Amino acid sequence: SITRIIEVFPKPKAGFSVADVCRVDTAVYKDSSSVPEATLQQWDWQFGDSTTGAGDTVTHQYNKADTYDVQLTVTTDDGCRDTAVRPLVIYPMPQSAFATNDTTQCLESENFLFSNQTTIQWGSNRYRWQSFRQRDSARADTTPATDYQRAFGDTGDYTVRLRATSDFGCITRD
Repeated sequence: SITRIIEVFPKPKAGFSVADVCRVDTAVYKDSSSVPEATLQQWDWQFGDSTTGAGDTVTHQYNKADTYDVQLTVTTDDGCRDTAVRPLVIYPMPQSAFATNDTTQCLESENFLFSNQTTIQWGSNRYRWQSFRQRDSARADTTPATDYQRAFGDTGDYTVRLRATSDFGCITRD
């Protein structure tokens, strides 16, 4: 007869946390894996967009708004593995744009109309218009409306800015 001693190693439990982010932001992945009586030695990430990473805490920035299946595979010092998969949403950015009825008008008869042409891949937006003299941006007129109408009341050059915020909290970048 023959006798052999075999050893069974503990299997890790893979896990991680990550928050959904806007397309221009960086996703931060934090390992929350555990294993009794062993040591995690390797963390292999697949970000769902054909890119990979390694380490217990990693970051990644996506080029496209979409939902990605992110995968973490952890390996112990004994070679045991486990994999966790979870979806991550990368929210789209609003693309602010507007048209105006005119770019020059005479004082006292001016009535500038600004037509919002902002788009977003999915979701909805809320808007904030700002207008100010170029030399005095601290005293800006701010209006939360989809479209904007303004008579300036004085001669000079003025800046008009439209900022869009999506229902996911993604804000147009200047």
